Amino acid sequence: MSLVAAASGFLGAHIVGQLLDAGYKVRDTARSPKADAVRAAYARYGDKFELVAIKDIATSDLAPALKDNKMSAITLTSSSVDGSRRILEAPLSSNFKKIVVTGSTAALHDPTLTFTNLTCNENSCLSTTREEALVSDASGFLVYSASKAPAEKEIWKFAEEHPDVDITTTPARSSPAPRSRRLDRAHLQPRQRRRRPALHRPGLDLPPLYVNVADVTKAHVLALRAPSASKPKRIIVSSGEFYFSDAIRHLASILPELKARLPDLSAAPEDPKE
Repeated sequence: MSLVAAASGFLGAHIVGQLLDAGYKVRDTARSPKADAVRAAYARYGDKFELVAIKDIATSDLAPALKDNKMSAITLTSSSVDGSRRILEAPLSSNFKKIVVTGSTAALHDPTLTFTNLTCNENSCLSTTREEALVSDASGFLVYSASKAPAEKEIWKFAEEHPDVDITTTPARSSPAPRSRRLDRAHLQPRQRRRRPALHRPGLDLPPLYVNVADVTKAHVLALRAPSASKPKRIIVSSGEFYFSDAIRHLASILPELKARLPDLSAAPEDPKE
């Protein structure tokens, strides 16, 4: 059986679906207000799906979700060091031996280097601290990246302290895709219900790198199936570059009636060259 944290989240819902379709038994956690809706969404899987309602994964008692000792764990990371440490230690206390942790590629490098000849690997991690980013003229995305890096470092520190536990992190890019068909709009977390493609916002400096959520989910499932190893593993999930200008051109071609409402690319800077 596999434990998946945050069933009602955007990525969590996709992970649960792929695991169930692959024949895994799944125990899930979801915030109490969403519990009944999540149970109903997976009712057709019968006893292959269990749900434990919790108030908050970073502070609640996780013992009911960890009552078996022959399970694998997929946990969605907290953005805080304390949260990451806690959701790793809880499975450890129940003798879990395989843990897959969702991460973000934002923690791997300085976003200002996105359009340079940069290669990220299993050792990459942003060196800028959140405090350093806040006191400089750094972009908002650098501040965001610097807030993710400490949690990623805490995971690797934990892995070094517990070499008997097989730990894999799956840093992923932004994952646009339809929400899970098993959960309707009302069941998603509020911030996921507000997701909209950002084609043009003044000052927006997000790197134009994306990967389909189905591929991020598949990386989690493959990590569970992979043979255990004494050293922690990292699966960086990313695809090719995607520019907002590509989306604008595509929309203009398939929905010409919207062309007047789209940004004028003739006034925009050229796309960065590889």
